[in-house]
Amino acid sequence: MTSQAWPRPSRPRPIVVIGAGGIVRTAHLPTYRTLDLPVAGVYDTRLDTANAVAAEFSIPRVFPTLESAAAADHAIFDIAVPGDQVLSILAGLPAGAAVLIQKPMGPDLATAAAIRECCRERGLTAAVNFQLRFSPNVLAVRDLISRNELGPIVDLDVRIVIDQPWHLWTFLKTAPRLEVPYHSIHYLDTIRWLIGEPDSVYCRVARHPSTPELADTRSSIILGYGDRIRCALTLNHTHRMGPRHRASQMIVEGMRWPGFAFVEVMSPCVTFRPEQREWKKLARPSGQPTEQDRAAATALALADDGLGMGIFFRGERVPVAQPLAPLRG
Repeated sequence: MTSQAWPRPSRPRPIVVIGAGGIVRTAHLPTYRTLDLPVAGVYDTRLDTANAVAAEFSIPRVFPTLESAAAADHAIFDIAVPGDQVLSILAGLPAGAAVLIQKPMGPDLATAAAIRECCRERGLTAAVNFQLRFSPNVLAVRDLISRNELGPIVDLDVRIVIDQPWHLWTFLKTAPRLEVPYHSIHYLDTIRWLIGEPDSVYCRVARHPSTPELADTRSSIILGYGDRIRCALTLNHTHRMGPRHRASQMIVEGMRWPGFAFVEVMSPCVTFRPEQREWKKLARPSGQPTEQDRAAATALALADDGLGMGIFFRGERVPVAQPLAPLRG
């Protein structure tokens, strides 16, 4: 059975949330509630917004100022604000604090370097919130790769064709860069976790005529791994042709001779498709033994409701593509 969950903390510490915007309401706080992690309080520059979020999630305290939030005892700070506000908040946190920072790590490279320096000077234990690498499907793929179940990885493709509701975040209109730092950085981080650091990177971003007020919403990215791995990302977050033609997929191909591996992954996005939140409650390890018999494995897969996760079939067979004898002239 593949690993599909990150270890739970044995002694959870109270969480102080700084920022009460959409991502906090639809992703952070529902997750903390599901995992029964304690939230000590919330702060937002808009007091009415903080009060509404506290009421919705039964948070015991709304902090009136950033200073009062930073004074919370033995807390973990969840900073969920636009990238250009992160540095000033970090500077006001207690030395040695634990911090989760919503991406991006600042609006540009210079600010990212300043954030890193601030964390080091103040002794902060800080991480940027790249949660895709910790999703059940990516954990399963990572586990398969670490156990060499797929053999050497030779190909990795990411294709995203969706209609992102950028209008929900009005501050993005002033962001100098958008698509990569505010979204596709998740895919880049996951790729680095699965197959390591690339030798080179090519990225070309583009605006979309329907969103002239935004910096960019589409990109083509190639990560260079020499002759070992071909890796490419095709990312369009302004697809207007309806859900039938949308796609969100990552294909990882390995080469373990003889044979092949097929992995199906599913990752609901509860921020933009809240009805899929129920999938997270229903998805589970299949609990079935790995079958060597193809017919028995097929029967197990067909009997499953589609939310069971795990390997149904593992076997060996003669490869489809056999080496051909040299032609004689």
